[in-house]
Amino acid sequence: MRNTKARVKRPRSKKTCQMIHLKTRWKERIGTELTKGIHDKLVTLIKKGESVLIEKKSHRVSVHKVLYETFTVKVVYDRERKQLVTVYPMEEK
Repeated sequence: MRNTKARVKRPRSKKTCQMIHLKTRWKERIGTELTKGIHDKLVTLIKKGESVLIEKKSHRVSVHKVLYETFTVKVVYDRERKQLVTVYPMEEK
């Protein structure tokens, strides 16, 4: 006899939701796919202090300007989860 209990889906974690949001916004605003390598490189640059801190939003969230290869992006970084939350392209002046 089969198990008739319905499978209950666990809710997504905040970290997972942030990553889904970031990948969607990266594709929309930058125009390429966000890979794990790019994400990890940007996080490393922030952790090493090789980015410009623009604004501290809260104890765990800050906004940074990061130069990655040939372009500069503004990213929101979550210190507690050690990952990017969203990305904005830098305005050309």
